[in-house]
Amino acid sequence: MGEKGYIISDYDKHKLLPEDKFKDFTPPEQTIEPSVGHHKEWVLACMKNEPEKPLCNFSYSGPLSEAVLLGAVSHRAGNKELLWDAENLKATNAPEAEEFIKLKYRPGWSLEG
Repeated sequence: MGEKGYIISDYDKHKLLPEDKFKDFTPPEQTIEPSVGHHKEWVLACMKNEPEKPLCNFSYSGPLSEAVLLGAVSHRAGNKELLWDAENLKATNAPEAEEFIKLKYRPGWSLEG
């Protein structure tokens, strides 16, 4: 979602909304070679010891996942814009978002040593 509209994408389709506003849009030429599929890319990278090779390697997929999950946190916190401090894993302007970022464990249960 941006100031001028929305983009909805999956692996094969991309749609700009509102459609009438973007009817004359010409997408850029494809510059990344087509994927053989993310599962096959992962297997090939493991077999060849090339962890940077898959198009969705962790240096890309980690931050992407963080951004997607923060969208869910924003929604659950009341559709609030979040100012995100990635290093400290905190929404600096939304203390109400904290409950959706870090779990509170019952007494006697913990993931810490």
